[in-house]
Amino acid sequence: MLATTLTGWAMAGTGRVPLRQDLLGIEIPLIVQDRALRPLLEESHKIIGGGRTAGARGRSARAFNDALTGRLHLASGLLAGASGLLAAACSLSTLA
Repeated sequence: MLATTLTGWAMAGTGRVPLRQDLLGIEIPLIVQDRALRPLLEESHKIIGGGRTAGARGRSARAFNDALTGRLHLASGLLAGASGLLAAACSLSTLA
């Protein structure tokens, strides 16, 4: 996420009219002002953003698949841990 943000910020200063302020009027320091770098920055921003999007879609698809097939690894581990704590608490209460 940081790489996408940094390439987008770098592109802000390479346009015909550099973006010097955000919507709230806060000054944005320009880290790159060379217009010749704009195509490289656009391409890298697009590739990094696309990779991030593909990763998020893959994780979502895996979670959806796990939910459909009933393989909730984390949830089952948490439930096993909770049942162990419950059993320990019950055994302690019977001793008292």
